[in-house]
Amino acid sequence: MRNARIAISLFVSGVVWVALVLRASPPRTGEIIRSSDTLLNGVTVPELGTVTPGSILATGEHGSALVQFSPDTQVNLLGGTSITFRNDTGRLSAQMSAGTLGAKSLGTEPLLVETPDYEIGPAAQQGAIYVVAMLADLTTVVSARKGSVSIMQRSSGDKYVLPEGHYAKIADAPRGIPPQQAPQTAGGPPPGLGNSPGKLFVIAVGSGVGISIILDKTVLEPSAISPSMP
Repeated sequence: MRNARIAISLFVSGVVWVALVLRASPPRTGEIIRSSDTLLNGVTVPELGTVTPGSILATGEHGSALVQFSPDTQVNLLGGTSITFRNDTGRLSAQMSAGTLGAKSLGTEPLLVETPDYEIGPAAQQGAIYVVAMLADLTTVVSARKGSVSIMQRSSGDKYVLPEGHYAKIADAPRGIPPQQAPQTAGGPPPGLGNSPGKLFVIAVGSGVGISIILDKTVLEPSAISPSMP
C-alpha cells in the first residue's frame, strides 16, 4: 500500500514537472491557413495544416502557402520556395534555401529569415514587414515594406539596416562588379548601403518596392500591405 502511494506521488510529481516545463518553453506552432501545391515534410498539404519546429515547407513552381503563428507573426511563401522552421533558444526563424517569402513580424518575439549567407529580421522593437528573395544568380533581394530591417552577413557579422520603403540587392563579394545605385525616387538610397565596405557587397539599392515583378506578388493576410505600397 505504501509503495502504491509512493508510486502515485512520483507519477503526479512527474506530470506537474512536465507541465511546468512545457508552460515555461512552449513549442511555437504555426497554422497553414492557405496553401496550394505545397509539401509539408514531403507530404502534400490539403490546403490547411500545422507546422512545428523542424518542419520543412516547400511550394511547387506555381504553389503558395501562408503560415500564421499569431495575428502579428506570419510567413507567406511564393512558388518554388523551401523553408525549415526553427525555434532554437527561443528564437523563431525560417531557414530559407530557395525562393521568395514575405514575413510579418510585428509581435514581441521577432521572426527571423535565415539564408545560407544572411540573417534578416526587424531592426527595431516595433517589428517589420519585409520580403526576402533568393535569385537564380545567387544574389539576395530584401525589401523593407513596413519598418526597418536588419541584414547581417552570418560569416562576418557585418550588419546593415535597411530603412522602410527601400530595397537592397546583396551578394557575397566582391565579384568584380563595382557597387552602384539603382534608379532612385525621392529620398535616395539608405545611408551607407551604396558604398558598403567589407564582405557584405551591396550591388544595388533603391527607394520603393524595387524589383516589383517579384515583390508585388508577396502579400500577407489579413491585408497588412497593399501591392501598390512600398
